[in-house]
Amino acid sequence: LFFGLGVRAKLVELVELFLMPVVTLEFDPKERFTKLNGFKVQLFGMASAVFPKGVDPSLARLVIKLAAGAELQVTRNQKGELGMKHILVGGTLFDSQLRLVNDVVLDIKGGFAFIKQPDNFMLSIGGYGTLIKPKPGWPMLDPISLSFNPVDDVGLDLAFYFFVCDKCLGVGMEVDGHLDIDFKAVDATASLNFGLHALINYAPFYVEAEVHAGIHLSVHVDLWLCSKSADFDLDAHLKIQFGEGLDFSGDGEVRVHVLHTFKIPIKWGDMQEGPASLSWAAYVDKFGLEKDGKLDLAKVRISQGLVGRKDGIAIVSSDAVAL
Repeated sequence: LFFGLGVRAKLVELVELFLMPVVTLEFDPKERFTKLNGFKVQLFGMASAVFPKGVDPSLARLVIKLAAGAELQVTRNQKGELGMKHILVGGTLFDSQLRLVNDVVLDIKGGFAFIKQPDNFMLSIGGYGTLIKPKPGWPMLDPISLSFNPVDDVGLDLAFYFFVCDKCLGVGMEVDGHLDIDFKAVDATASLNFGLHALINYAPFYVEAEVHAGIHLSVHVDLWLCSKSADFDLDAHLKIQFGEGLDFSGDGEVRVHVLHTFKIPIKWGDMQEGPASLSWAAYVDKFGLEKDGKLDLAKVRISQGLVGRKDGIAIVSSDAVAL
């Protein structure tokens, strides 16, 4: 059984909203539909804003368009008790832009998501990068991207992401730029790219990172009787890792192309597959997060002003204490 309702509203004459909540109820057919097995609450929405207000979007200083959704699912467990299965919140920016000086327009897009389940969580702004495979149920997200062309023949694209979950943390960015020159008989193109990605695993602790950079130049000269072309490429990539049970190691290559291709390998240490992450139960046991059968996640360390302890209670100086 489900029902929904659409709502359209305007906030402070600036933000226009469209919301559609949907509620789904799950009953047990064996109990003649009198027993609730669970329910799901979903909220779908779109929001748009133009600043300053009343200006045509094509001339506005800032345009924001956002599509978002949220879901809360509650099911009955093996003990017959109703409990949370997951909470999901996500959204994506589309057709959003910021107008800079001299009518230079910065296009903005990308997605975000938050998932909470009983034994894990995930928060992402812009996706997950290349160093981790998304788990089943994680939504596919576009990186947060900024693109602008200050003049017709020059362009710059910047993309970045950040995510954190119960087992690891990742961050990364990509930068791409290009320049085109067309002057009489000379046609030249230059492009560059740079990328950096890093992944930090909590337990066991290890760090994995990748970096790459490249430059490409192409020149074509068209003369009356003949034409000449020349290309130059420089590409480099490097992958490193270190942590518990791993040596500081690296593996990469530099490639140069001028009439002929030259490759220079880079390698030190012994690159290995990263150790498997601890399960939640093993993580709790390793860091002593359980006390009297319950999770004790809030731990405070007194770094200054501790006078003494009595019956397990810390006694501190009120004018010198620091946590």
